[in-house]
Amino acid sequence: MIIRKANKFDLPHFIDVAKKVQDMDFIPDDKKVIDKHFNVLFTTILHGGGIALIAESDNPIGMVVGVINENLWVPEMYMLTQILLYVDEDWRHTKAGYKLLQAYNDETEQLIKNDRIEMSVIHAAEPLHDIDFSRFGYKMSEKIWQLEI
Repeated sequence: MIIRKANKFDLPHFIDVAKKVQDMDFIPDDKKVIDKHFNVLFTTILHGGGIALIAESDNPIGMVVGVINENLWVPEMYMLTQILLYVDEDWRHTKAGYKLLQAYNDETEQLIKNDRIEMSVIHAAEPLHDIDFSRFGYKMSEKIWQLEI
């Protein structure tokens, strides 16, 4: 297994994984994002707007993606927000996810050293709720609860 930077040829895999992640969330079907949005988002990330890494064996088996955005409370502070962390079911409970996050952190450190961002956050949506990201250098700062109606 190797970890590599994503490229334009990984767009179909990104769209497939993003749709899988959407299906695990509580997003109503009529509000789910369409391919055009995923295409723009991925292209933005590949052109310096974030990080996209692929874990692959013979084929892609996992992906981690983060986007650079303004901090909500301090708009002049840019941060990296992880938006996708996914490992195929057959590769879970291996080192694939661990290696993806390590490589993601290495890329994040370069963005910080180059003054592109000042902080990095991970959103641990289901099924990642119980993972302790402190072993990767993160500390919990908030939890998000969604109102179910």
